[in-house]
Amino acid sequence: MNVSESCTSRLIAGVALAGALVGLQLPAAAADILGTKPASVTRPLSDVPNADAIGTRIWVPDIDEGFVPQGLAYANGRIALSSYRSTDPKQGRGQCRLFFLSPNTGAVAQRLDLPGTCGHAGGVAALADGRLVVADTHSLYIVSAARVTATIILKGNLRGSFADSDGHALWIGSYDRSGGSLWRIPPEALTRTEIDDSVATKTLSIPPRVQGLAFDRKGGAWLTVSGSRDGALLRIDPDDGHVLATYAMTAGIEDIAVDDRGRIWATSESGSIRWSKWPTNFPLVFSIDPARLH
Repeated sequence: MNVSESCTSRLIAGVALAGALVGLQLPAAAADILGTKPASVTRPLSDVPNADAIGTRIWVPDIDEGFVPQGLAYANGRIALSSYRSTDPKQGRGQCRLFFLSPNTGAVAQRLDLPGTCGHAGGVAALADGRLVVADTHSLYIVSAARVTATIILKGNLRGSFADSDGHALWIGSYDRSGGSLWRIPPEALTRTEIDDSVATKTLSIPPRVQGLAFDRKGGAWLTVSGSRDGALLRIDPDDGHVLATYAMTAGIEDIAVDDRGRIWATSESGSIRWSKWPTNFPLVFSIDPARLH
């Protein structure tokens, strides 16, 4: 075979291979990450548990400014992501910011800085009437038309470490290393300026270190638990809080939300500047296919 014939053979083989790959869907690990990669994230992303269940991946915005992702909600085709600003492992509170992201492009459609009284912004819930609730440890911030319209102070045992809506009522929960609580808050209580646990129509005990909550479209409920070296997604019975299934997840997983397609969206604070020394580096908002969890 001469040089010309050899080149032609390789060309034909290359065309054949390209044709065989047409229509082949690349795995999530090989897909492009949406959004803008933070300049401060210099390590490769970590291999994480249940990676084959992860689909869309989006860089967390404003990592370079020191923001740490926390709360998630899905509403009107957009992802609402809350965060607080800190670059110091010893500083757990700072300026709070709410982002509105496109799940299709990862672009930030809007940013909203929350009042100075907000310091952690651990959860976001989308109410049935279109309003959002950003949960801080001792306050709830009602957001409508991308502005804060009311602040509700949490009294008594109530804590706003994370939040979600079941389609009727708001649920808020407490992070506790020994085991926390979930409270169901009826819509009428959100007209007050202060509430305590006496307004709750249901209270459930939950496992230690819960970071996030989401209700799915089938009436089920999910929690996340995490720390610097581990993370998990828990499917629970929303009636009594009993854990039905546990799935390993990335360390640092925070709040979660469920979209119209039934995908679970999550975010991890690992890889933020504050937690850049953790073994895991995964500063993303990402979708999870529940059917592929194991």
